[in-house]
Amino acid sequence: MSYPVHLLVTGGSGFLGKAVIGAVHERHPDWHITSLDIEASSSPQADWIDHVGIDVRDADAVYKAVQIVQPTAIVHCAGIVPAGNERYNLSLRDEVFAVNVGGTKNMLEAAQACSVQAFCFTSSVCLRYVGLSCT
Repeated sequence: MSYPVHLLVTGGSGFLGKAVIGAVHERHPDWHITSLDIEASSSPQADWIDHVGIDVRDADAVYKAVQIVQPTAIVHCAGIVPAGNERYNLSLRDEVFAVNVGGTKNMLEAAQACSVQAFCFTSSVCLRYVGLSCT
């Protein structure tokens, strides 16, 4: 079957990813959706969604996945948001940086290399946490 849009949602098993998948499918039931997540089995299960289990920190795996899936658009929701007090200390800084910054870089580079038409980056409350600022 040919779909008008093939949407790739990263972080599809997470809070935001599941919400994006559900909202997009409700509004556009004729679109095909692929969930890309390190825990693919935790993503929503239905006949209109495919699952790719990879880690966004792995640039080669990200590129191969995007190349194979050939999405029309990507909504990048994958990220780590530390819970509670961990959000305000640096104990998880390197892991958060690797996923939230490195993973985003990997997704953007793969999207560019594979001529994806649109890319939506949902960002994270942890941008400041990992030492980045908008100024």
